[in-house]
Amino acid sequence: MKKKEDFGMLVKKFREKNKLTVFQLARASGLSRDTIYKIERGDRSVSLITLYKVAAALDIPASFLV
Repeated sequence: MKKKEDFGMLVKKFREKNKLTVFQLARASGLSRDTIYKIERGDRSVSLITLYKVAAALDIPASFLV
């Protein structure tokens, strides 16, 4: 997997591409807004389950984020 900062940048890129707010992505993924913020800033590592939740909420294959 890429560095957590790179992962966070990709999450933010796809979130913005899909015109989602942090709140909308959080709701769609079942994660908190704080978690999404931390992921995007590279302040948090993610489990595989979280990776799949985020990818599903962004409607992209998980492989796009790794």
